[in-house]
Amino acid sequence: PPVPDPTAGSSVAAVVRPFRGVVSLAVAFVVGLLAWNLARDAVRVAYFRPAPVGDELAFWWTSAVQLRLGLGTYLCCFGSAGYSPGYPLLANLLLGWLPEPAFLPALRALPFLLGMTVVAILFRGAVSPRRFLAPVTGVLAVVAVLLFQKFDWVHQLIFELWYGETMAIVVTALLLITLDRVRSSGGRSGSGNAAVPLTHLLVAAGIGAFASISKPPVSMILVPAVLPAYAITALLCRRPGESIRPLVAVVLATAGGALATQLLWSGILAANRVSSYYAVTLGQLLQLHPEGSFSQLVPYVVDQYQAVWVTFLLVSLLAIVADPRRFLPPLLVAVGLVASVFALYLGPWHDVEFESGGRYILHGAYAWTIFALGALAPRIGDSLDGSVRWAESRLGAIAAARRGTGPVTAA
Repeated sequence: PPVPDPTAGSSVAAVVRPFRGVVSLAVAFVVGLLAWNLARDAVRVAYFRPAPVGDELAFWWTSAVQLRLGLGTYLCCFGSAGYSPGYPLLANLLLGWLPEPAFLPALRALPFLLGMTVVAILFRGAVSPRRFLAPVTGVLAVVAVLLFQKFDWVHQLIFELWYGETMAIVVTALLLITLDRVRSSGGRSGSGNAAVPLTHLLVAAGIGAFASISKPPVSMILVPAVLPAYAITALLCRRPGESIRPLVAVVLATAGGALATQLLWSGILAANRVSSYYAVTLGQLLQLHPEGSFSQLVPYVVDQYQAVWVTFLLVSLLAIVADPRRFLPPLLVAVGLVASVFALYLGPWHDVEFESGGRYILHGAYAWTIFALGALAPRIGDSLDGSVRWAESRLGAIAAARRGTGPVTAA
């Protein structure tokens, strides 16, 4: 038979039981604040979003509309067809089935949908119907408010603007998640013959294909730097008995998808006599121009993107302390993506306006942050639940002590 709770109906239970309810109310408040901000963004996108101007109109909005009319129209009429076609391609893959009157209104909402995908990646390891108001959900909600809502420019990039930065963040995060999952689930085999399902290889190839035509820096260094760095670091950090074959298979599938797509797009550009805007030679990389845009980019990022790099450093420290073997390879990739932006501005992009560099840095920094926090959510949740139980036990002990030492009255 069940053992009765000796504190049931006592002052101890009266003190302890409401504590978890207070924690749930605090979590509900933070989650509600995030939900309110997201709902406000949705209304703004639907009714109050200004028409595209500047680079939005000249590049990303126009490219999506022109590609809907056909590849020939896109290459002939879009003045900067040498830019990566990932964003207009994504827009047409997701929305191209809509009739003409509905396409443009839906295109207005595409940045918001991509922003919600970023939020979903952040919360993927924490939210479930049974644990929706768990403490870890509140922590991630606070992080989401700080990362996505606090600073107007970053908020606009994530949820409102058609620059394609959110697309690049999502693609990079999905790449890190795919490589991490094959190491976590398919990389343990005593015989070393762990097989990778064909569907996983196809997904990896698709992510590589899309990443190669998304935006720099990942579109430029995916095959020559990102994938080799991850594979080598994972090999050095593998646990005893862990098979490296599944990871190698997924890395090769990703690289194959990326190379095939790059060759196809390069052939299309060459056939139409259009040069790629992102073509960089080794000589350009070796010619350093510290006096150019690089000298403005560094203080700009330090000052205007403080929340980005501070959060990046804190999450990196937390991840490395929690599991260095698991998180060192993706962290190295993220650091490489961020460093590559500075290297490009130090060399071939020395005359490019420096504000764009801050946007490019978001790709690696935010992708790593949402990937790592989502992966760490179970551990963070266990730690927070343990802290709540400890607080409950302390409150119960205090209440019991007070009841036991209080004045005794005759019946």
